[in-house]
Amino acid sequence: MAQKIKKSKSTLTLSKAEKSVEMYDHTHLFEFSDGETLIIYPRFRPSLTEEMLEEYGHLLKSINENVGSPLRDKDQIYLLHFLIVKYFTDLKDSFSNDWEVILSQFNTFVDSIYFKELMEVAFLREEIQKVWDKANEIVSTLTLMSKLDEKFREKMNTLEVQNQDLINI
Repeated sequence: MAQKIKKSKSTLTLSKAEKSVEMYDHTHLFEFSDGETLIIYPRFRPSLTEEMLEEYGHLLKSINENVGSPLRDKDQIYLLHFLIVKYFTDLKDSFSNDWEVILSQFNTFVDSIYFKELMEVAFLREEIQKVWDKANEIVSTLTLMSKLDEKFREKMNTLEVQNQDLINI
């Protein structure tokens, strides 16, 4: 017996989906307490957030491999916030893509009077929280994949030993 589908008030169309992402292109001219201004993107585009988190991972890896010690937890948080500034303001083209230069720019900008004001006043808290939620989602997925890979490798080693025993008989 076929089920009757209840008609909704509205049917999703591609043009409605396209219209729903327009909010990510809206900008806001933020004025700092000293009168300086900066164009920010108040809503963080999800695909750009993922790109930023990918850069964050690469930066952490480069720093760990080349500096010899990982960033302190606090600095890892500041680095992610620094990348939020890089990706969601018109400063993006001012920042380097080279990890050594970015690290220098990071150390300078985090100490500036503008960093705190951007993170505490300019950007919407819910948008920053979305970044952290996505970062946690990625870390959880990678942790799960790592555990599954470890179990797979253990199982393969067991199978190899079992096969090896059969061959040696």
